[in-house]
This record gives sequence, structure tokens and C-alpha cells, in this order.
Amino acid sequence: MHDPVRQPLNTIRKLFPLLFLLALAGCGGSRNSGDLPTSDPADTPAGAETPYTADAFGYVDPRPEGFHPLRRAQSPLTKLEELFVLSIGNPLFVDDWFIDDDGQAVQQPKRGLANRPGFTGTAARYRSAGRADVDGDGYDELIILRIGDPGDNEVDGLVLGVFSIASGNEAVPLATITDGTQLLYARLTTGDLDGDGADELIVYGVNGQDADNIAFSRIAVYDFNGTDFDRIFQWNINDTEIAVDAGDFDGDGRDELFAVFRSGEPAPSGNGFTAYILKRTATGLAAFLTMDLTSALTQGGDYEVMELGAVAADLDNDGIHEPVAASIRRDTTSGTPEINMYAMKLSDWKLSAMTSASQPLQTLEHSPYDDELWLVAAADLNGDGQDEIVSTLRDIDGDNGYRACRFSHFALNNDAAPVPFGTATSTVISSSSDATPRSRCAMAVLDNDRDYEDEVILGRLDPGDPYRSTKLHNKLWRHEIDARVYKQEVGNSTKTFYAIKNRALPMEDLERYQTQPEPLSLVGGDFDGDSLVVRYTGNKWLSLPKPMVMFVAAAPPNQGNISHNFADTGTTITLIDSSSTSEGTGISVTTGVTLSVDTPTFFDILSYSASVSLKNALTQTETNTKILTRETSFSGPPDADKVVFQGTLFMSYEYQVVGSADPTLIGTRVTIDEPVSTQTWQWPLDLFNATVDTAHRIGPDIIGHTPGDVASYMRESDKNALQNSTGFLQTGVVSLNPSGGTKGGGYTSQSIETTEEWVRDVETTWSVEYALGVTVAGVGLTASQSLDNTGIYSLSLSKGIRYEGKVGEVLSLDEYNDYRFDWGMFIRQVEHDDGSKFLVIDYWVENLGPGYR
Repeated sequence: MHDPVRQPLNTIRKLFPLLFLLALAGCGGSRNSGDLPTSDPADTPAGAETPYTADAFGYVDPRPEGFHPLRRAQSPLTKLEELFVLSIGNPLFVDDWFIDDDGQAVQQPKRGLANRPGFTGTAARYRSAGRADVDGDGYDELIILRIGDPGDNEVDGLVLGVFSIASGNEAVPLATITDGTQLLYARLTTGDLDGDGADELIVYGVNGQDADNIAFSRIAVYDFNGTDFDRIFQWNINDTEIAVDAGDFDGDGRDELFAVFRSGEPAPSGNGFTAYILKRTATGLAAFLTMDLTSALTQGGDYEVMELGAVAADLDNDGIHEPVAASIRRDTTSGTPEINMYAMKLSDWKLSAMTSASQPLQTLEHSPYDDELWLVAAADLNGDGQDEIVSTLRDIDGDNGYRACRFSHFALNNDAAPVPFGTATSTVISSSSDATPRSRCAMAVLDNDRDYEDEVILGRLDPGDPYRSTKLHNKLWRHEIDARVYKQEVGNSTKTFYAIKNRALPMEDLERYQTQPEPLSLVGGDFDGDSLVVRYTGNKWLSLPKPMVMFVAAAPPNQGNISHNFADTGTTITLIDSSSTSEGTGISVTTGVTLSVDTPTFFDILSYSASVSLKNALTQTETNTKILTRETSFSGPPDADKVVFQGTLFMSYEYQVVGSADPTLIGTRVTIDEPVSTQTWQWPLDLFNATVDTAHRIGPDIIGHTPGDVASYMRESDKNALQNSTGFLQTGVVSLNPSGGTKGGGYTSQSIETTEEWVRDVETTWSVEYALGVTVAGVGLTASQSLDNTGIYSLSLSKGIRYEGKVGEVLSLDEYNDYRFDWGMFIRQVEHDDGSKFLVIDYWVENLGPGYR
């Protein structure tokens, strides 16, 4: 079953690399194509009459009022989790467990549960352990679930011990929950069912005298009230087995319960199975959905189900969990046992099959009513954003008959494992010398090195030969994806996968003198609060950072004091949808998320994430990656330089740091800024410079001429000095030759045809210095100020694009003789002092007539 492994918060863990690296990737701000109409084929940019304000976008947020990108009220942005190793008499806290470059484990065991009455000693038979942040303070608490044994005078029924390790050198009891209900077995899982940022405890199990006499199944939910726990829900159902996990199956930011029940006789005879989705209401929990799983799990009666499991996993990287019904089952014809995973998808409150996979076992000595656990959980071992299902179970190692811990790994994504979800990989991670069913297997999922890739810690407790030794051998293994990439030929294609490897971790043997098999639990969680945790404040606003210049188009060289024919004179750039023609340019804009903060010290702790891959980061919020290519024509007058720029409107969501290893960061305000709309403006250069801050103005070092003054334009020698600059394109000289008579020739046209594809992506290095310019007004943020330095646009020029410049004719032949000139057109890339890059479409002149002297 899922317990006691913690449920990964995939949406948060996989989103976080994006928060730091979108600036590095040069992603574009965008219209959110799911919410906004796409552009018309001739989408004319806004002119000077349209101000550069948020109101100009006319944006109306289509999402519910309470929506925010992280969905959950409280979310970890980075994880540095610890491991608790629990066996009777040996509670061990392994703090900040890293693997060095040489492959050796570094463990710092400390802080145990020694001398805690009721949770150590021979009578303390705990059945499950887990972690939960029950008070929403950013620190996980250790939860130990215990059932009193017959004749146990210390405990009658079920007891939950909740321990805090947030401070001090040992576990401190936070609260104890006692329940007199006698359960044959009980399991523990946790979830935030009401979306308040604090976890509830979910206990489930069966009541009965023994495995052949099961009375009912039971779910109970406990909520922390600040000093103690209230039981907010209890459901006894006349079924003989139950498996439960919590996950956000509908994407509303609150967890639901996924419960699978066996009806009829106890295992393995009872072969009727029903799944429920339970959602918290004002009065408790209610079943919002039921589904008959009998046919799916038994394959129409071909299999006999021995044990049930339930897992919440984000299998497709959409930030929403899928319910997975796990089972250990046996072929009724051959008797061969196997592990099966049956994944479903919830849509419009209907469950439908998603995928299924099985892995054979050597043998089966297992019952759901044993005191040991079959452990199954969700884990993202390779950091691709798609959960895999991992499982460990005691099995037989080949032909030697020894008991072993068998690890199974199911993956929907082909890149995550040597085989896809359609099958599975299985590894014997430890073979015992014990030929009797006494060994115990344990598993924990955690991220203890901030790499956004889960590690699976596997453990085996081996009592040894009961006739010769009472020594308990407690061994641990770290299970992860091999960094090496392997290739496999599949038909005409090549599949990439990552090999699974095991790494032995040193763990001292335990000297115990018990005649009964000892339970073993591994629990991963952030018990000392060195993960970075944020809480949504409920505040959001629209933010409009500085405009992003796409290009500057110079006014053609025309003399203002002579008679010109200005008809159809100017500079025209046509941007065509590049997906529909080989000769086109597209402004591709991509949604994403950036992070702004109100203190530069924030980056000191998080600088390690700068190397994290972006391969999965763009799919973690409602702003899934969208591409929008605009078809736009820009044309300017002959008497003014123009600036074509884009603005991206952001919805800024405010969060507050509530958990951090650095106490000075507590209370820090953080915004996640989601691009929600874009718009293009075409303004005269004078208006642009009068509107933007001084640091972003386009000065004479970029455009040094005066419209209407041909002599102020650069000469051919000036142009030649620029030819080595990046993105430089040019044409030959054009002369204004008279056509005879008393007037000059008709206006002339010159085009530049690009011969190489040119792509400009803004790249901004995210560092401590990046945030130094961010200011705070009072106690809150004025806006997401650091967006001023964030690269969010991308402009591509495809081969064959034509830029057309037209210069008006001189109407009087007498004036022509004095004011004739030759001219040429060129394009260059400019890097502004503010770090932005854009194109300049400019002209040069030569052989000016005597009237210009």
C-alpha cells in the first residue's frame, strides 16, 4: 500500500526550476491561447493613440477567483528532506542525507524517540508511520500509528503519536490520538483535504477477530485544531479490505481521498471491488464518485486478488493526480502471482481507464492482514515531471529459496525506465540468508539533494536464523536513476531510457533480542524545516513591465525643404505566418512563469537550481506551453522614425515564505508572474522616448539622424564600420536618377532579402545581482519590479524575408540637381545599454548634391 511513503507534490517540485530559468531560456510572454482569441491575419499594431497601460489589453481573467499557479495553499519550492528509520528500540533520524561525488553515503544520525513511553519497548507494535505538516508551519511532523496487541496493558485500540522535530535535539510529542476501536490492521496516509495548507491524518483498516473473520472496513480523518486533533470523519463500511490514498484529482488545490474496497469474503475469496472518490464537505466527507473495478482487477475472473493498494500519482505531468488501483493478484489457472497497476483519469467527475501494467512475482506468502506492509508509492526518479509507481514486497530470490526485497518500477513515460508502463522492471535489491518468512522490507520516497528527482530508500530488516542468532540486520539501499543514458532499438526507432541502479548505504546492524519478527518503517520528510515553503496570500494584481522593443524602423532619407512626392513612401516590414509559408517571419510567444522577489538574499540559498533542466517546467500551471504566431504588417510614414514593441501583461500572484532554513527569509514576499496577454504597439520614436524610463530610451547612438534632413544620415563608410556587427544585412546602392523633363523620377524601392535565418532570444542570467534593483514600497510590493530585467520575447527572421524601403521622388528637376543623393538600406542588431537586443532598419546616403553642403 501507499503508506507510509509521503505523496510527492509534483506540481510544485517540477514547477520550481521554471521559476528560476525562464529568463535563461528566453521564453516569450504570450497570449494564453486557451483563454484569448488568436490574432487576425492582418493584426495592425496599436498606434500612438493607445496608451501603454494594463487597461489597453482589456484583459478579463477567465479563471476562478481563488486560482493561483501553485494551486495549493502552502507549497514547497525546494525540498531537502530527511529520513527516519524506525524499528523497535532503534528510532534513528538521518539528517540531510547526501551522496558524495565518490558515491559514498554521508549520514548524520541524530534525534531519536528514545524514552518516549508507548512508542518503544516490546509492547509497542507500531503498524505504520508517515509524515504530515499538521499545523501548516512548513515543518513535517513524524506520525507513528500503533495498534495495541492482545494483552497489551499500555494501549487499548489504536494510537497515533504526532512528534515535532522542528527544534531541539529529539522528537517532541505534539499530540496523541487515542481511539478505542480494535482494528486487525491499520494504515496511515495524509492529505490537505480542505486546502488550508495543513495536512489531515487519514487512518484506514479493518476490524475483525482474525483474517478469516473481518467485520468491517473503516476510514477516519483527524484534523489538528492547534492543541489537539478532532475526528472530523468516520466511515465504517461492510467490506473486508480497504486501500486509501489522498491526491488532488480535480485540480482545485484540495486533496480528495481515493479508496478501493473489497466486498464479500475476506481475501482472497472476495472478488468484488469498488472505487470511491471522497471529497471534504462542510460536515465531513462525501462520496462524489463510485466505480466498479471488479472486471479491471480480476480480468473478468481470470485473476484472484490477494491484496489491494491505492496510489495518487501525476502520471502525465499535468499537475493533477491520477488514481491508481494497485493489486497483488494470482492467475487462477497457472497460480502465478503478479503485481498489477491500473491507472485511471478523472474528467467531469467520471473515471476512465488510462493504462495498466503487471510484473510477475516469484512466489507469494502475503496477506493484507499480515503485520508487514506491501509498500507502493508515487515517485519521479528522473525528474521528468511524470510520476512512476514504485513498489517493494518480500519475495523469493531465484532458486535459492531465500527471502528478498523485490523492487518494482512502473513508468508511463518511456524515458523514465527501461520499459514503458505497459510492462515494468523489477529488481531484487537484497537477498537474505533467511529461508523462512521473517524478513521485513521497507521503502521511503524523498528528495534529499534538491535536484527535483526523487530518491527511493529501500530497507530490509533480517532477523537471521532464529535457531542460531537473534541479531537483526538492518540494511538500507538508495534507489535512483542511473545518470548514464542508454539506447534501445525498437523497430525503426530508437528509445532512450535510464537504467535503474542501487547503491548500498551504510547502516549499523541492530542488536535486539526479540523472538518475533520486528517491524521496520522508513519515513521521508522535511522534519527540520530546511526546505523552502511558501503560502499564497490571496493577493493578485495585473503587472505591466517595460515594453520590449522588437525593431526600430528609420524614416527614409527625404529632405524636408524640397518638393517631394511622398505618396507610398516609407519603410514596410511584413511579418508572415512562418508555419504557412517558407518565406515568413513569426513572432512566437510562449507562456511561462517567472519569479520576482523583494529581497536579493533569496537567491543566496537557491542559486544551485540554475543548472536544473527546463525539459518539463513549462507544463506545470494553467499556462501550459502555447505558441501563437502573429501575421502583422508594419508600415511607417516618411517623416518619422518608428518603434515597434510588444507589451506582455502579467497576472502577479503573491506568496509569503513561511518555511526556510534561513530564518531571515520568513515573511519574504514572493510573486509568481504569469503572462496572460500580449499586444503590439507602433509608436513614433519621440513618443516612445518620452514614455519609457530614461534607461530604456533609444538614443542618438542607435538612431543618430534627423528625419527630413538627408545630410544627418550616416555615410557609406559609417555603414561599412558596422558590417561586422551581429545580424548585419545590407543591400547595394540606389541612386535617385531623373526621368527627364522637369521632374525627378518616380519614387524608388529597395528591398533586403535575408539569406540566413536569424533568431534573437533574450537571455538574462538569473543571479543575486538580478534582484538588486527590486524595491519595496512599505510592507508590500508595488509590482513585480524585477520583470523589467526579464527576457520574455523571441523574434525570428526566416530566410527570404523582404524589407522594403521607398524614398519619394524629387518633384522639381532644378531641386533634383541640388538635392540628389544615392542611398542604401541595411539591418543591424543592436544591444541596448539595458541589456535588451532588437533590430534597427536603417539607411545610409552617399554622393549628396551641393544643396546639402
